[in-house]
Amino acid sequence: MDFAKKHHTPAVREARAEDATAIAELLTDPIERWWSFPEYAPASLQSPAWISEHCAQALLCYVADVDKHIVGFVSLSALEGERSGMLQHLMVAPTHRGQDIATQLVRTALDSSFSRHGLREVHVAIVGGNEPAMMLFAELGFLPYGTREINDPAGQPARLVFLRITRGQYRQE
Repeated sequence: MDFAKKHHTPAVREARAEDATAIAELLTDPIERWWSFPEYAPASLQSPAWISEHCAQALLCYVADVDKHIVGFVSLSALEGERSGMLQHLMVAPTHRGQDIATQLVRTALDSSFSRHGLREVHVAIVGGNEPAMMLFAELGFLPYGTREINDPAGQPARLVFLRITRGQYRQE
């Protein structure tokens, strides 16, 4: 199969209520779900109702759509009392990784956060050991500023790494 036919460019758009089931089905591996939802109980990880409620309360939720199939998701919530946001729940279907979908989702979220919503900075928390996410956010200009110890789903110690990017540091391409 020709590369251009196999790898269609995703359309990144705002998530809609009818996307919740597809979003909830993006990740099936328990570790990857934990990487996307490190501070939530496992029962909530694949609930379309939880996704719908989260997007209703979030500042923004975007999906990557390839041929009318949801292949990626990201959300951003405003931090109370600040002109800052927390990027959350970045997910890309395993079958669509390596195609810059995560980069497109994060760039769309950053563009909207800084230009449309007037945020000064955006934060993200990454589970230590999630090297693809660490590399992605470093390439986009996020800088680390702290860590916090948590437990993984098996009760073993793990570390959340906090990164941020300011409007002035962000380079749109």
